[in-house]
Amino acid sequence: MSVVFVLGAGASYGESLAKLDGYPDVPGGPTPTPPPLANGFFKQSLFDSIHYDGPTAEKDFPDAFDYVRKSRLLSEPVGTGNWDKVDLEQIFTSVELERSFSNPESDRAAKATLVRNQLVRYVQRILSMCTQYCYGQHYKQLASVVDVDDSILTFNWDLLLDQELLGKADGTVAPKVQYNNFWVVTSGRNISRGTPILAGTPGKQGLYLKMHGSFNWYICGNPKCSHSSEIALDLDTQLSLNRTMGIGSVECQSCSSDLLPLLIPPLLNKPISEHGIIRSIWGLARKRLEVASKVVVIGFSVAPTDFYAAWLLRSTAGIRNDVEVFVVNPANDPASVVNADFKRRMEEIFPRGFNSNFRTFSELAEVLKVVGYK
Repeated sequence: MSVVFVLGAGASYGESLAKLDGYPDVPGGPTPTPPPLANGFFKQSLFDSIHYDGPTAEKDFPDAFDYVRKSRLLSEPVGTGNWDKVDLEQIFTSVELERSFSNPESDRAAKATLVRNQLVRYVQRILSMCTQYCYGQHYKQLASVVDVDDSILTFNWDLLLDQELLGKADGTVAPKVQYNNFWVVTSGRNISRGTPILAGTPGKQGLYLKMHGSFNWYICGNPKCSHSSEIALDLDTQLSLNRTMGIGSVECQSCSSDLLPLLIPPLLNKPISEHGIIRSIWGLARKRLEVASKVVVIGFSVAPTDFYAAWLLRSTAGIRNDVEVFVVNPANDPASVVNADFKRRMEEIFPRGFNSNFRTFSELAEVLKVVGYK
């Protein structure tokens, strides 16, 4: 049996977070808070949980918030009124269209680029403040049961699952094969820089694939640099989260340019082919979905505009008659206001049918049992 888990924002949003050992609560510090969904990044309840108020966020990222205000006709303070209706994916796509229809050398294009970069940094800060010094109880359980031929595809940037798959920093617990296998096939070496060894059945070895990049994957922004096409992987997840909040930085050892996280923003037209690593990840993901005996989709709604993800699932598991598909999502509830639209969308992606008996990440133990884990 080989299983592929597909994780969306709803998986992290549905997590039960707890503090990591050795990191005591800080008076007045953030409360462990599940990362928000696309329409939750400007809500007052979020700011209250992470102790980061809206006005301060607007001062930290003025161009981004100014763009959101003007494009959505918002005059009220951040976190109030219609700010809770702002959808981050729509904002990112709008900014990218502004850039596309501007002369690349113009001030307008430069302004749009600045807005996009500030939005990315804002998202990084929010996700890091939500999850720093925390672990996800469901992610921990998932990482503990996956077999060598099982793969995990996630569309999330956060590092909650990474730290479970990476083992212990002191080396007493080795990384799970999924993390090491990914590193071997993309870089030609394993995490410890020893002899590359892939664990698992040839052609089916389990991989951990972050479809939109990760906070701890760093790339050099200098296209002339000989290492600009490579990822610098930081195994210290907490240090990586510090950097996303503006605490510390890292430079390329070859050209001294700043290294920045490799992240694919939530856009209508995703630039998955612009970086070789991301293109490889999507290709590897497709191959794993083509050979999986079971596919478990958790917290991933595949928005109507997410053509890339819909294509990935439909062209693999969606058209196979020899694979079981499980969709875990709150919208499976018939009482959900989005149930009809969600069900129709899933039926278009998985026309051969799917199991819709489960609704939340908290049911993971039952899901794993039905899938076949002991």
